[in-house]
Amino acid sequence: MIPYLIRTYFDKPPLWQTIHETNETNITTTNLKRPWHVKSIEFTYIYVSVVFYSCLILALIYALIELTKLYDDINNVLVSVSNNPRFIESDEKKLINLKEATNVEYFLAKIESLIGRTHKRKYRRNSVAIAYALMIIIVLSLTAVCRLLIYGFDEVLDSITAFSVIEVIIYSTFTIAYFIILSAINHLTTHVVIELLDRTKLDLAKFITLSTDIKEIVKARKTIEYLRSIIEHVTIRKTKYTVTVLTVVIDRSRIVQLLTLIVTAIVSYVVALVQRQLPE
Repeated sequence: MIPYLIRTYFDKPPLWQTIHETNETNITTTNLKRPWHVKSIEFTYIYVSVVFYSCLILALIYALIELTKLYDDINNVLVSVSNNPRFIESDEKKLINLKEATNVEYFLAKIESLIGRTHKRKYRRNSVAIAYALMIIIVLSLTAVCRLLIYGFDEVLDSITAFSVIEVIIYSTFTIAYFIILSAINHLTTHVVIELLDRTKLDLAKFITLSTDIKEIVKARKTIEYLRSIIEHVTIRKTKYTVTVLTVVIDRSRIVQLLTLIVTAIVSYVVALVQRQLPE
């Protein structure tokens, strides 16, 4: 219905007129008025939707800010580990020595506490905003591809195409940025955490080969066994240490899939616009 109304009342120049020309008589007739239902749709789309989309954009900006803060907090905990080569970047007054079993528990508790923030209401609202923007991108992208496959280039409407391209680009910018930060957080809380625990285990193994203190050797071996069980736990329960969007774990493969869909949609829209401008 909306594509038909746009074709009839909007796409023919000038924007507020409908011009019909006949090749035989070369007579031009102009209709200066639109029906009431067309005006109501125009008012709703231009004015009401502007308020809605502005609120959505603000929600997306807020979601990016909050997620960036979470990334900084998690990264600061990781660099505060004493055997992390990046420990000089830490803002913590006291470094975390993972060679002590109690410190390992403290370290994991801090990571779980930070991940637990995402279960609070404000982070859930952020996830809903991102999910809604993602839904718009998917719908517009699939619509672009389907319209080209079904109708070809001649039936693609200029106004719909232009608005769709703008929406896809705007929402894609925020969504991709959010997913990139989210993927970086999940990388920190899984791969980097496991890497730090493995490095600690290796350091303890070196200590055992060089030490002559029996008590310290026994203690180091117990810590190694504990670290081994912790690494196995983190590996198996990765979802516990990851941030999700509506229960979906975001990683690099998901970002590549989304980028592929977005690029395909934008190319489809642009090709359609260029095709319409070419002389027959």
